[in-house]
Amino acid sequence: MKRSTTIPTYAIIGLLLCSCATEEIIPVALSKESMPVSGLRILVSDFVDLRPDRRRLGLKHAFFGSEDLFQVKEGTPGQDVAKALTQHLTRNGWPVEYVFSSGSDSSGDVVISGSIVELSLDSWRGLISTAIVAKSKLAIQARNKSDGSAITYTVTGSGTYNVFWFEDKDAEDLMREVLESSFNKFVAVTKLDPDGLHFRQPGDSST
Repeated sequence: MKRSTTIPTYAIIGLLLCSCATEEIIPVALSKESMPVSGLRILVSDFVDLRPDRRRLGLKHAFFGSEDLFQVKEGTPGQDVAKALTQHLTRNGWPVEYVFSSGSDSSGDVVISGSIVELSLDSWRGLISTAIVAKSKLAIQARNKSDGSAITYTVTGSGTYNVFWFEDKDAEDLMREVLESSFNKFVAVTKLDPDGLHFRQPGDSST
């Protein structure tokens, strides 16, 4: 995924800037406002962040060597990834809602959670352009209440933008685009049945 300096991409994530003593914090929101859902209950709970450094997404490297910090805007990466997945599934027609943690509500027919293995966002300012790189690796798990079965699927995503004038929105767009790509892979291999969520089998309809 590469973007030239003349081709805009869709806006996704809001970034805010706040100063600190040694580096500038750049919060990154991974999800938009919550979206109402109804119907069969599918719950998405917070992801577990397995990264060694959970306080940040990555660094914005300036041309002369200074560094700013990309950081999740609100909450934790595990919460925001869960919210972003909830919204993605809702847009795909799934009856999904987000719950704060896995233990807060067990009444769903399907409970989706997972782990963040990798989630990174970095940029480097060069002489005439800025390179932005985002990566993700998520292990998404779904448990079915009807029979206690579970499925786990690991999805990865990566992308690069090269822009002449760097704007915070460029990093936002790329990070969300990478997450959306990962979520699409999960949707593509799973199917909702009357008794829960399962992997697709050969011959299954895409609807």
